[in-house]
Amino acid sequence: MRACRGLLSRPGRCWARRRCGVRAMAAARAADSSGSVRFAVVGDVHERWSNAADGAALRALAPDHVIFVGDLGNRENPDLVAEIAALDLPKSVILGNHDAWTQLSARPPDAGPNRARVTAAPADALRAQSLCGGGGGGGGGGGGGGSSPVHRQLELLGDAHVGYREAPLPGLGVTVVGGRPFSKGGDSWRSIEFFMASVCGVDSPAASAARIAAAAAPAADRGDAVVLVAHNGPSGLGARRHDICGVDWKKGEGDHGDADLAEAVAAMAARGAPPAAVVFGHMHHTLRGGGLRRMVHVDASTGATYLNAATVPRAVPVPGAPGASLRHFLVFELRGGAVERASDVWLRVGPAEPAAATAAGPGEVGGAEAQAQAQPLTAAVESESEVLRTVWGDGGAVRMVWDAHAQRWDPLVVGGGDGDDGAGAGAGAGGSEETRGAGAAPAAAGAAAAGAAPPAAAADGERRRPTGRDRQRRGKRRGGGGSGGGRGGGEGGSSGASSGDEAVALPVSASAER
Repeated sequence: MRACRGLLSRPGRCWARRRCGVRAMAAARAADSSGSVRFAVVGDVHERWSNAADGAALRALAPDHVIFVGDLGNRENPDLVAEIAALDLPKSVILGNHDAWTQLSARPPDAGPNRARVTAAPADALRAQSLCGGGGGGGGGGGGGGSSPVHRQLELLGDAHVGYREAPLPGLGVTVVGGRPFSKGGDSWRSIEFFMASVCGVDSPAASAARIAAAAAPAADRGDAVVLVAHNGPSGLGARRHDICGVDWKKGEGDHGDADLAEAVAAMAARGAPPAAVVFGHMHHTLRGGGLRRMVHVDASTGATYLNAATVPRAVPVPGAPGASLRHFLVFELRGGAVERASDVWLRVGPAEPAAATAAGPGEVGGAEAQAQAQPLTAAVESESEVLRTVWGDGGAVRMVWDAHAQRWDPLVVGGGDGDDGAGAGAGAGGSEETRGAGAAPAAAGAAAAGAAPPAAAADGERRRPTGRDRQRRGKRRGGGGSGGGRGGGEGGSSGASSGDEAVALPVSASAER
């Protein structure tokens, strides 16, 4: 077995055909992790979570800290939140808009996630239903507790919920700071003002920005690096459909980022302490109508790295392998107060030994599935795809940023240049559409699979010419990847994954419900 590369040793690649055992991962990390802090980010869960399976995967990854960016359920789901709260690993959680789905949208509790929004003003409907209790909740500030599902979720998470608060990581020189919880993105404050005032004690975007900046101030005084965690990303990172927070469900495109988060980041930078990383989800990696979203942005002037972890669905079963599944995590490392590396990592989790089929009695789970559920789980990396790497030189650092939309690497000199890594609207190091060449960006869903290993970095940000092996791999992905219902519950999607040395087609989803 060849050892994995990438985050596990030197910058490189662990292809989908290669697997690493837990022991090899731990050894590789120990050899090359001095002075670094390792995070595993759980993107939008949408009910695809298991403490048993995902816990095994996280133990294999061995992060210093786990981050959940919200949308744990498809709507308020205290039972799932209780399971995540019981995860015995250092963690920070921020809840998303789906975690307050009925309250934010003023929908009856039995409404499905795809039901059309009601026309009544959400604030009026909330008052009529008395869904928001006395205000306040864990990590949210405000008044006392409440009896709504949202308040129960906040109480279950307790200090693990970091909305509008800081969570220093002891001995690591890093502090996690939470942004505004329950964000649904864009210019939508009027529709959420009653909810935010009732639950979080915040009555305006300006007040929200001030709360976030104030939560980050103690970390700046201590000299800690800040990892800013939010459900949705900030505004100002591009207004095209494929940008990191771009609108892909309307013909006119647009910027769906949060202005209060952008204002807070600007305030942090103004006092000389910009965040090292801004980590979020909400904006799914596949685009409505086809193509992939840019999931990484680096601010050249401040060095702040923006990471979107919303690969959806994040967990899929392995066909023909009872009890086995693939689980996604975004893994990144901080070194010297900056993000040095980041990768999309898929782990295969399953029983230690293949289960043999046996007959099942009445009312029992039958055959191999029942035996698989009873066996201890093991986890190993199925694929690792770098999305950011740092190349050090005499003149400083160059960040290589993976553009999933154009399927190429963009170089960015941190601390100089024009501050555009191609995730905005125009020029920069390899950033304009004109420099990519005709047909560079994939035009159809399934042109590249989620988490697929990107090609090797090309000089000057140019697109690498595809090889026959590339075309063969892409053909397999087009035929093998199922959506699995990006917003649905359970793990019923088809991944096209297979065991052995065959290529694994990882899932692609393009749901418009965020």
